[in-house]
Amino acid sequence: MPTSLAQLSANRTLTALRTPLRCEGTATVLRQGPAAESGGAPDWLLFLCPEHSEGLPGWPGIPADTAGPLTLSCGTALDYRTTEQVLQSHAALGFTPVTGVNPATCAGGWSEALDLAHRVFADRLAEAIGEGEPLNSLTLMLGMAAENAAAGDLYQACVPLALGETLSQNLQLLLLVLLLDCCHVNLACSAAFARPGGARVLLVHEAGRARQRATAASGSATRSRLLPPACCRAGHCCVRTLEARSRRTRRCRRRRPGG
Repeated sequence: MPTSLAQLSANRTLTALRTPLRCEGTATVLRQGPAAESGGAPDWLLFLCPEHSEGLPGWPGIPADTAGPLTLSCGTALDYRTTEQVLQSHAALGFTPVTGVNPATCAGGWSEALDLAHRVFADRLAEAIGEGEPLNSLTLMLGMAAENAAAGDLYQACVPLALGETLSQNLQLLLLVLLLDCCHVNLACSAAFARPGGARVLLVHEAGRARQRATAASGSATRSRLLPPACCRAGHCCVRTLEARSRRTRRCRRRRPGG
């Protein structure tokens, strides 16, 4: 029997409104996360369009049989988990794969973890040439989250992290563009971008259009040093290519297939 959105929400207070995927499509599929208790309401609800109905593997769940049309945009997530669980999700899907900061190893808890993650981004921003946006905005959001955590307000820390989750997709798009330029569509790296914590389901066959949009929006300066994604540090592609200038870029180009 179809269930209404109100029933799935179960009159709970929303912990975070998140956008793990940016899409202009109309949501027709509602994915629900696991319930904290057997028979209870789902921990989160994710709205997806037909094109992305199988996307976002970092949000595993099952389709919900809902009554009536879905009113939120594709990529919107209603997160009802505890503040601690939401922060863990942001770490696992966001800043830990990129910065290497693991909150579980931070004696100072979330305050220390967010501060360390912010320092990593701030250091890279200080070295950045041309890619100040969206790296600057993402650094600002992490800084705000760190300040909230230091003040003891972890719930408020979730707000800038949710915004940073959305902003990070712009940075991930630029990273994908650079990878495609340097490695001629390294399929192993492109596949890694679709995994949890990577870019938000940017398909290889869409890369040409993505490159045109990013180049038009940011200019050639975006091809400077960028924050290397987790897939590069895992060995799927040359992280030095992402960080380096002409000498290292030439090194990568010599490795191009058929080059």
